[in-house]
Parts: sequence; structure tokens; C-alpha cells
Amino acid sequence: MPELLIVKRENGKWKVVEIHKGEVKEHTVDDIYLEKGHYVVLSPDRGRIITEKPCRVEEVEILPHVKRKVFMCTDKSVEEIKDALKYF
Repeated sequence: MPELLIVKRENGKWKVVEIHKGEVKEHTVDDIYLEKGHYVVLSPDRGRIITEKPCRVEEVEILPHVKRKVFMCTDKSVEEIKDALKYF
């Protein structure tokens, strides 16, 4: 189960540190989509979450000519995520 450390940067982007099976990956993304999490600790600008879903980074076109880099921990397809992000 991946452990995520999340920090909101001054430029509005999110820094996500993913720790899974001893491997550490660092991502800078526009949005975060998590389907399910355990041991959730959140504040306005940072958080720590353990999730059981697989994580990946995708570029999602939420509106015509508007693309966002999204860190997602879900089994859903990019099309399903696109519909959810359109309204945020």
C-alpha cells in the first residue's frame, strides 16, 4: 500500500512523495484524485495518506485545450477522472 506525503506549493501545484515497497518517487502535479485512503492526516497545505489503490500520473484534458497533470490513486479510467475534475 503506497504512502503519500502531500505538500501544497506557493505556485498552486502539489508536491507528492510516493513511498511504495521501499521505492520513493517525487511528483509535482496540478491536481490529486484519491479513491480510497487509510490513516488520513490533512491540513490546509499538507497531508499524509496511506492508500490501497495503485497510483499513477496522467495528463488529463478537463476542458478543450486545458490540460492538467493529475496524480491519481484509483482503478478508474482517465475518462472517468476527466468527468469528475471538470467540476472543481
